Amino acid sequence: MKKILMSAALLAISATAQAAVETYTFNMLGNGTGGVTYNNASAYSSLSFSDRQGSNTITADMTAWSDTYGDNDDIIKDGNFYKWYSDGWGIVNDDESSSDDPGHSIDNTGWWADYDFILVEFSESVELSGIDLGWDYGSTADLSFVALGDSAPIMDGKKWSDFTGYDSFNETINDSYSGNDGYYQLDSGLESTYWLVGAYNHIFGDCLTTNNDGFKLAGLQVKASSDPSGRPIPAPEPASLAVFGLGMLGLMWQRKRNA
Repeated sequence: MKKILMSAALLAISATAQAAVETYTFNMLGNGTGGVTYNNASAYSSLSFSDRQGSNTITADMTAWSDTYGDNDDIIKDGNFYKWYSDGWGIVNDDESSSDDPGHSIDNTGWWADYDFILVEFSESVELSGIDLGWDYGSTADLSFVALGDSAPIMDGKKWSDFTGYDSFNETINDSYSGNDGYYQLDSGLESTYWLVGAYNHIFGDCLTTNNDGFKLAGLQVKASSDPSGRPIPAPEPASLAVFGLGMLGLMWQRKRNA
């Protein structure tokens, strides 16, 4: 019995140790989920991309949002995506046209200083670990990232201030970044199913210069835990089994000592 319990505990600990962290790459210059083709310079209300590691596939569904409504132009409404060839994806909101520069990018410029954001819904909770900019306005672009958790947020009719209670961070990124296959590494340590990615908004941390940023998105990278076959592992289960096994061994040792 003692050997069986010891083996069970060791197997549980081993299963925990084998849980792998995979990197999923969403190349947004190619085809979308299911092989769908996105045409250049055409409007799309939503996008979907996916990547497979082992037997596990993660999907990233995206919608475009900007504060373009209301008397103070601060109410969030949906916008359209435009793919600008090898530069990547931009957002054109209700106050812009596809010919505006840099208004046809994901930006915070212009008379009204609208803040463009992408809402990304992943098929499971992930750590946003990398981003590839195909173009930026000027030498660099300031970006804001917000981890919205695992419940679907309501965007339409809200204000950006409604999302300040979530974990967020800001980064200054250059589109010529060449490390790690062109992906700028993000080290927030945050995990979420829903993410906001957009032009820097000071409401998520007044630390950078605003209203002069624009970029086009070429790709995202995320990290997610999976077992060797690629399926997600609920981490508490093997850990709990290990604790149970070790506890039983302790009880047996105590009974033997008292005998």
